[in-house]
Amino acid sequence: MASIGEELFKELVKRYIEINETMAAMAKQVSAKRKEKNDIGARIIEYMRTHDVQRCKVKTGTISVAKTKSVKPVKKEDWVEILVKQAHMTVEKATEVIDETWQTRESVEREVVKYARKGG
Repeated sequence: MASIGEELFKELVKRYIEINETMAAMAKQVSAKRKEKNDIGARIIEYMRTHDVQRCKVKTGTISVAKTKSVKPVKKEDWVEILVKQAHMTVEKATEVIDETWQTRESVEREVVKYARKGG
């Protein structure tokens, strides 16, 4: 990467801070809107269930209650149980294998700019 002068460096730092602060403010707004949306959604679901409404037409489309499914992440304890059942290991051996696997996982480091605001 080409070397930059002190003036450009100062401008980059200033712009970085502006972007960081804008993104922080936007993240707070998104979080608040997400909470509001979830609260309203729960009330809509309650109404639709209570009144046996399957679908509600609106100007831009339809509103309906849908089910989503997600899978929980597999924890160490789950792997131990799998190894005990499937590989016929003792709990101690399975725990040892999992601990070694977790400890020897490859980690990746990278350099990033960290901005710490005064007084906070």
